Amino acid sequence: MLFMGKQRSQFTREMWRYIQKRQVLGTWRYSKGIYSVHPALLNALTETSITDSLPMDVFLQLPEWCIYVRTPGMIMDGEPLYGF
Repeated sequence: MLFMGKQRSQFTREMWRYIQKRQVLGTWRYSKGIYSVHPALLNALTETSITDSLPMDVFLQLPEWCIYVRTPGMIMDGEPLYGF
């Protein structure tokens, strides 16, 4: 990884996750939209396989620039998933 023109330590997966978390929180802080989806709809969405690519204009129609969706009771990779 380059820092101020000098070679530094390797860019690791942990560093990338750290940067991603800060980027998302920085973007979300402008609207602070938190959405709760009905449990039946949330389950149906998580069980639906996506076989094709999604059209980009779907994401341009979201109600806010950056949103947080609650996911109560969901587990991902053995860890509780509180939202995304």
